[in-house]
Amino acid sequence: MDKENTSHSESANVADYHLIKIIGKGTYSSVYLGLDEKQTEVAVKAIQRPNFQKVDQHYIDQKMIFMNDASVLDRIQGHPNIVKLIATIPQGTVMSPEGEPLDVDYAMVIETLKGGELSYNLQKYGAFGADLAHHYFKQIVGAIGHMHTKGIAHRDLKPWNVMLSNDLADAKVIDFSYSTPLDQAELKAISAHYILKGFLPGTPQFMAPEQTVKDREPLVDDFSKIDVWALAVMLVYMLTLRFPCSETATE
Repeated sequence: MDKENTSHSESANVADYHLIKIIGKGTYSSVYLGLDEKQTEVAVKAIQRPNFQKVDQHYIDQKMIFMNDASVLDRIQGHPNIVKLIATIPQGTVMSPEGEPLDVDYAMVIETLKGGELSYNLQKYGAFGADLAHHYFKQIVGAIGHMHTKGIAHRDLKPWNVMLSNDLADAKVIDFSYSTPLDQAELKAISAHYILKGFLPGTPQFMAPEQTVKDREPLVDDFSKIDVWALAVMLVYMLTLRFPCSETATE
């Protein structure tokens, strides 16, 4: 998905970072709190290389999703409400927090955001007042608008994919695993893989109807419409902790 050849992140060695503890874990990927050579805290998101016998289509799919996340994030850098990508790291070995060697297939180093997910803050503090909801919503809309000007749709926008800064002042969009190009020619170049086209996994309440109707062609003319739908749902949810529809409409 490298429509623009300019990379906004540095290429680094995984050994340049000291992993302190694990702060998130998936089937193959993990997120670590780490320190760089200047002892600055960073988050290291890494996909671990499995034993040869365990490499299967599921792992290949997950690696493609991970690589898409990194590629898109690099392409859309430059907006204050999109998580900052510090470096990308190819294959290498690093010591895990437990002192064991960890084989990494690919990793990206991003800024730490200790304010928590937007969803966590909503559950903790309750629905936001109009002023606070407007504050965060304006920032999120700006980030998504920036993505669209870069030719990318997020396609999985929800409160779980928005993090707050350490001081809770800023909302930052994260997780571009299922993002795809808006340009039709560019989309066709990746459309051989089902994960990055058509219907996608997600939270039903935030998905546009076109993503869930399985007996029709998915919305492919303009994926930015999917993001607009999700933005509207998010605003209602921030203000009420309720969804506009109990389930995504199918008619």
